[in-house]
Amino acid sequence: HKTLSSTRKQNNMSDMKDFQSVSMPHQANCNDEQIRHAVHFAFSVYAKEGKCNKENIGSILKDLGMQLDNPMLAADAIFGFLDRNHDDQISVIEFEHALEPTIEKYVERGWTLDINDILKDAFARPIRDEKKEVDLVDQAFLWSHSTMVRRHHGIGTFWGFKWLFKMYDDFYWKAQDERGHHLHPSMRLAHLREHLKLVAQGDQEWLSHTLEIKLHKSEVPTAKAREGVQECAMVWQAKLEELFDGAAPSSPLPVRRGARPQVLEKPEALKEGTAEAKKLEKSMAAVKLADVKG
Repeated sequence: HKTLSSTRKQNNMSDMKDFQSVSMPHQANCNDEQIRHAVHFAFSVYAKEGKCNKENIGSILKDLGMQLDNPMLAADAIFGFLDRNHDDQISVIEFEHALEPTIEKYVERGWTLDINDILKDAFARPIRDEKKEVDLVDQAFLWSHSTMVRRHHGIGTFWGFKWLFKMYDDFYWKAQDERGHHLHPSMRLAHLREHLKLVAQGDQEWLSHTLEIKLHKSEVPTAKAREGVQECAMVWQAKLEELFDGAAPSSPLPVRRGARPQVLEKPEALKEGTAEAKKLEKSMAAVKLADVKG
């Protein structure tokens, strides 16, 4: 094993030097062929039979020096953008083809060939679109939590936070298809809305299954717990309709017919800096971090 590793390292030494010189975020002394070579090399490090999965994409972007505020969301968005056939894999050809128009644009216009800028430019739209969707879903999620707290003097009436995050994961962030594979990012919002509707109506298998798992250690009566989860799903669903469809608002504020989705402030209890907001958002971040590590 050591011999093979040493041989590979030795054979790729010149490639690695080229790759490192190009992948530095502010490297300006490179040409378009070096950019293409760096992209191909970074992808090949993680590829199996010429293809990578979503978990690999984050590592590839990091190795290429792409600087982002939210690397996890960016990797998810880019993977969803490139995985057009929904087979949970992307090829090096797909990855390279996605970057080629941007590389050519930079060459034609005489712009500095900085790989960080090229990556951000090439994938700006899918990252922006996914961030917008996730932000609105999270806003509706926080709204449903705050509403339940106000109505019932604490979400703990219905087993605390765990079931709420289980709903978020199962219906949206970690949603799976019938094969047990994670849903394609483009399908998650529809999946969330469909399953919230089913839970709100009380005819969802997930509801009964979750109640059976959680209630064996809980003193909350099954009927009361079921009503609480159904109510929360109904509130979350209504808020999603308001934000995405311009439906009648959950608050008294009017929404004009045909108006663009309105981005409301978080409820007072969940505004930045409050103890409750910190607790909930820290828990949400931990859930998503655990997903990345997994």
